[in-house]
Amino acid sequence: MTEIDWHNEFDGILSSYSMLCLPPDDFEIVSGKIVRALKNEGWFLLMLNEGNSSEGGIETVQGQKIYTTGLSEGEIRKYFEPKGMKVVGIERESGETKEYGVEHEMIFLMQKVS
Repeated sequence: MTEIDWHNEFDGILSSYSMLCLPPDDFEIVSGKIVRALKNEGWFLLMLNEGNSSEGGIETVQGQKIYTTGLSEGEIRKYFEPKGMKVVGIERESGETKEYGVEHEMIFLMQKVS
């Protein structure tokens, strides 16, 4: 994700929980790359766990050690709004699994504004 380099290519981009594996510095980089990859008025659908990135760390997920974290609504807005994204809608859900326990998910719909 940190190596993508598209400019004004896509009408829409979807991130389904993959960005929660990015440390804060990489999240900053990737958020900018997503905005650059979108055409004007393009859409971004972001799904991730709600939390606080300061609590992130290395965990074992499906047998693999990876960085993982949750982010707050404020953190998401901080990463995307100054880059030209408008949050159009937010949905929240909670779910529970044996492996991860209770998780709180957020789904953001954003649009690139010119």
